[in-house]
Amino acid sequence: MRPCGGVPVRVLRRDGTSFDVLATAAVETTFEWALLRAGGVIPSILARFLPPAATGTAAAADVAREPGQ
Repeated sequence: MRPCGGVPVRVLRRDGTSFDVLATAAVETTFEWALLRAGGVIPSILARFLPPAATGTAAAADVAREPGQ
């Protein structure tokens, strides 16, 4: 996935039928994508203050080291 990229979405109706559409991601920057990969804002904030083993995710630590942060 990339910023503003296509995201496959499956819509499930109450009657059990479904259909697929290609939606556009509302992720506009690589930093936003890194936040999503890390599990959200909270894990990325914790990664700034805790060692990587304490956060349980390497991706959160990657976000904490993004340039300009």
